[in-house]
Amino acid sequence: MNKLPIDRATFEEAKTALQKLNPFIESLNQLVASNYFSEEVDIKILAEINDWTTSHSTKFTAIFETGLSQYENRPVALISACFRKHEDNQKEIALLNRTSKSLTDRHNEKVVELQKKNFSEHEINQILPFPEAEIRANAAKLAALTSESKSLWEFANDAPRFDPALLVGIELGYYLVSAEYQLAQKSA
Repeated sequence: MNKLPIDRATFEEAKTALQKLNPFIESLNQLVASNYFSEEVDIKILAEINDWTTSHSTKFTAIFETGLSQYENRPVALISACFRKHEDNQKEIALLNRTSKSLTDRHNEKVVELQKKNFSEHEINQILPFPEAEIRANAAKLAALTSESKSLWEFANDAPRFDPALLVGIELGYYLVSAEYQLAQKSA
């Protein structure tokens, strides 16, 4: 049996190998059964090739089936919670970006108005300081939300493994309860 969990790359490798190996094995078996080869050496070589490919096919089949089993037993509520939190994070990221741009735009508009009134650059900076603190706070929130969303997305797209280590430090309480409730409603 294979070690759990099977990651996406290993699962895809096994799937691809099976798609190529199984037709080859079938062709090889047909060739052996066809009696085109009468010499014992040829038959022995074909049998060795068949044994070798079959042993690899068995290994890849076990990996593939383990991956399918993992996928069938995936944490559906947790995956749903991750998608919903990711969507909410994207909305908040867009809002923070608009807010930062708006702060900068409003500041620049007021600077232009003061320049039209012949205020010097020094006077303008004293009267109307740049909203750096708010913009930095937004940038910090953006960085945190972007990092969190990346982890959420990686987890939700980590089939068939769904590694919970990708979610360390992410609070999903509300989203998880909501997802579990929705799943219960669907199955009722």
